[in-house]
Amino acid sequence: MGFEKADRFKNRVFNNPSFTVREQMGYASGIFGNCMAQDSVETFSDKFFRQFMGIEAKYMTILDNVLIALQFAVPPIAGNILDTPVSLNKKTPTKKILMITPIPFALTAMLLFIVPFSDPMKNFIWALIVKLVYNIVDAF
Repeated sequence: MGFEKADRFKNRVFNNPSFTVREQMGYASGIFGNCMAQDSVETFSDKFFRQFMGIEAKYMTILDNVLIALQFAVPPIAGNILDTPVSLNKKTPTKKILMITPIPFALTAMLLFIVPFSDPMKNFIWALIVKLVYNIVDAF
């Protein structure tokens, strides 16, 4: 009985018509690389915000708390958008969205490391907006 369920699961994974095993492995590898890159960007952007933008620790705490709340809310919404079929042929928009999201992701990653103002409060607002967009795009 247990082996039959395992065989059915294996067939469902390996013979999935919407994502081949190669695509699944590529997606998993991409997620792993994304996590490593995300950690690096978070570490260096926090250090950059404090040292070069002049944002104080209390504002960094606010920024981090807003981003943590966002990280709880956005991934389920993104997953719902990515997994919901759009047309009668039951195709999901995953591949199209994955082709589009690197552009705003790269732009916001670059904008994170720009000091647009000399006022630390304006820099905080800039960092908050850019980091919000960066994390939303990263969820896709």
